[in-house]
Amino acid sequence: LPPRDAEVDVSQHVLLAGEAIAALGAGPIVVVAHSAGAIVAPQLLAHLGSAAAHVVFVAGLIAPEGARPADIVHPERVAAMAERRVGLLADRRGSVFVHSAALAPPGLAAITDPSIVQGIDSLNLMYQVVTWSGVGGHVGRTYIRCGRDEIQTPDMQA
Repeated sequence: LPPRDAEVDVSQHVLLAGEAIAALGAGPIVVVAHSAGAIVAPQLLAHLGSAAAHVVFVAGLIAPEGARPADIVHPERVAAMAERRVGLLADRRGSVFVHSAALAPPGLAAITDPSIVQGIDSLNLMYQVVTWSGVGGHVGRTYIRCGRDEIQTPDMQA
């Protein structure tokens, strides 16, 4: 999927993930969506159509039809987070989240603070409207809340 330092909307994520899944040529498909990846899942499921069998949300950030995850997860912080978007994106270009700076791949700066990663994810996905349109009733759903997730606390997860 696109790097965190690029402004990418959900439809671009869906096209890239859909191409990768199509290249596998197999089905039925179980989509596993972690954290902000859960925001992409409904449109990806619609894109996959009848090939999609199930979705597993792991520490997922999601919203109901027509809502933005930022409005659900942090309604009191929406305006403040929106103000930070431009500067945070520029400041963290070329960075990756790792537990130790020694783990950063060559050419990428290490981000070791989970709260910074949460802000970066909000740049790309948290402010986009979620749509469940086109997700078939045949698609099963499982929600897993991770009690030790360092980025998304359990009360923020789907």
